[in-house]
Amino acid sequence: MTEEILKAAAKEHGHECPGLALGLRVSEIASEVFGWEKVPEDLTVTADRPACYVDGIRFMTGCSPADGRLTFRNDGKWAFVFSSGGRKVSVELKNRPNFAAGREAMMESVLYGDRDELFNISDLV
Repeated sequence: MTEEILKAAAKEHGHECPGLALGLRVSEIASEVFGWEKVPEDLTVTADRPACYVDGIRFMTGCSPADGRLTFRNDGKWAFVFSSGGRKVSVELKNRPNFAAGREAMMESVLYGDRDELFNISDLV
């Protein structure tokens, strides 16, 4: 994740925060897992609920609630399901963030921490 991407997303979102960072990172991971050169037009994303991470996902993928390609299931899980071409990939945060660590430390961990230590990544279909 480049600093330029974070700054541009924060400008659209209104501020830098751990939620925005989470949306950016899960989208980046999905792109790596699927091997996209560019985001496919049939991509859809399902997330838990509307929160700051929605802007990170929208920034990276173009999917939004307005176009129906970003939907919510309100199940309390920090899991994001990316679907394209008949394939579904779940990117789930393994542990809830340590809010006591502070915003900067949380953002740093989410953006640059080891992918396999932070997230469960699995094919659903």
